[in-house]
Amino acid sequence: MSKKYKKFFSKPYFSILFAIILGFFVGGIFLYCCNYNPIASYGALLRGAFSKPKYILDVFTHSTPIILTGLSVAFAFKSGLFNIGAEGQYIMGVVVATILGTQTQLPPVIHFLFILIMAMLISGLWGAIAGFLKVKFGINEVVTSIMLNWIAFYFYRYIFAKPWLKVRGLDASKAICESARGTLFKTDLNISFFIAIIAVLAIYYLLYKTTKGFEFRTVGQNPEAARFVGINVKNNTTLSMFIAGAIAGLSGALRLTCSEFRMPNLAEFEGYGLKGIYVALVANCSPIGCVFSGLFFSAIRYGSISMQTDVKTPCEIINILTGLIVFFISISIVYRRLIAKISKIRQEKDHE
Repeated sequence: MSKKYKKFFSKPYFSILFAIILGFFVGGIFLYCCNYNPIASYGALLRGAFSKPKYILDVFTHSTPIILTGLSVAFAFKSGLFNIGAEGQYIMGVVVATILGTQTQLPPVIHFLFILIMAMLISGLWGAIAGFLKVKFGINEVVTSIMLNWIAFYFYRYIFAKPWLKVRGLDASKAICESARGTLFKTDLNISFFIAIIAVLAIYYLLYKTTKGFEFRTVGQNPEAARFVGINVKNNTTLSMFIAGAIAGLSGALRLTCSEFRMPNLAEFEGYGLKGIYVALVANCSPIGCVFSGLFFSAIRYGSISMQTDVKTPCEIINILTGLIVFFISISIVYRRLIAKISKIRQEKDHE
């Protein structure tokens, strides 16, 4: 094998692509064993996601929350933290957007931007709690993030039940004001995806083009080395969780102001935090990769509707397919290490 091909096959994106293909292949076997036609099912999935301009637009719109929660998880991971609390931060963004969207009156553009800024601030502070507890008391951020998720969930339920917000006879809150919405020309078009792209580019620039981003990545790779060269590890840990929380909060605020317009009555978590982990994993925690990963998961999720209606394939197969892809990506590190080991052995033989 030439050096050119060795270099290509050892790249992380190749193992991710291989894991996706393998996931679809094993998913196809599973479909066949359950007496469903894999080709017809996958064909319906593609038609449901890409056959009409409206479907493509919906894929882009529905990808925004998971792109941003994935970006939140990816950013925290680059800083050496596991932000499993993106779900709670997302919820806080929804709550803030609902309250400000229904209880305040401002000019259109200012109102929309004010909601986004306040949602990011409150959700950022919510995420910073986990960072502060880690640096102050040494409590693992995974534990505190999970607890904060449940606190945010029940706070959501408490706010939803308030008479000044809940609509009697409707399982949703009052609709936010027109001035608080991010739609374009009073149509289904909205600017949420474009704002998500701006956030992705901003995080990429922060991580790889600034001194502070270098500090975040250094702390994430080796906290002791970072401390040795004078980087304030504690401050960077808290700040990185604040930024991660702000990104997830932006996700919730955009979904409320650009798509839903009403706060739904949640009986359980919506799962955007978990989907964000999937997105970050498939993207190899790359900010730019989160865009393509989010679009991918949005496409298969949205396309699964056609699988269910056209060929009667159960929608649960998408959960199985997602699980397979995540599983194969999780073990892709073994594949990369195996390629590296084979290359090393070959080099040793060539020297002999």
